Amino acid sequence: EGKCYFFNDFEAEKIRLITLYGFETRFELDESDSTKLKYRRDIESWSQEQIDWLVNSLLNLPEGWGVMINQHYPFGTSTGESAFLSYATCSRSGELTIINDIVQAFMDGMNLVQQYTQIDIVTPILSVNCDFSQKKPGTEFIAFLSGHTHRDCIGWIEDYPKQLQLNVGCNNTFYDEGSDVTHEMGKKGQDMFNVYCVDRNNGLINILRVGANFSCYGQLRHLETIKYRKSSLIR
Repeated sequence: EGKCYFFNDFEAEKIRLITLYGFETRFELDESDSTKLKYRRDIESWSQEQIDWLVNSLLNLPEGWGVMINQHYPFGTSTGESAFLSYATCSRSGELTIINDIVQAFMDGMNLVQQYTQIDIVTPILSVNCDFSQKKPGTEFIAFLSGHTHRDCIGWIEDYPKQLQLNVGCNNTFYDEGSDVTHEMGKKGQDMFNVYCVDRNNGLINILRVGANFSCYGQLRHLETIKYRKSSLIR
């Protein structure tokens, strides 16, 4: 409906993929300088409408379904935990924990009643009042998907150790700052993206790298399997 946030339901796999838009300031020009925007577009910012929509999207998740949540910025600070994942650290853009708190309440089947202050003139105060004790049986949070840091980094968020974050390197041959994977124009390494295969029966995520899969240290990154229901990796 003209929004930058939405979800796709994969009915055969029983997975809902939610895409959030974390830059939700109003698009207005500065009255004193029409060549500039009035509100910054590069800081984390949420509308109350989107927060309410996220809560309802989780509450209405069908019985037995899993959910994955995607946005541009990382959802928290996490550190890669295997050679495939470069032992790098990726960090969130700000300190607002509203999305993590909502997801944690969903995972634990708990109530969340809290206000959050964000650095945003448009919506400085955000409120959450939700009760996940009545969520559908068998529903679960699988993982966050993110980018922005231009590096491979998949691990558990420091302050939310049950929340897995899958952060992929940049698929741009002209901007690989921060990555230890080198792109090569005209060769296989020109591309770099991951395919995630979710095995909900066994609580696993299989990660397949397509394109640039050798680090500058000669480490091969082509396949990794993660147990997303507990904080450990399958070697």
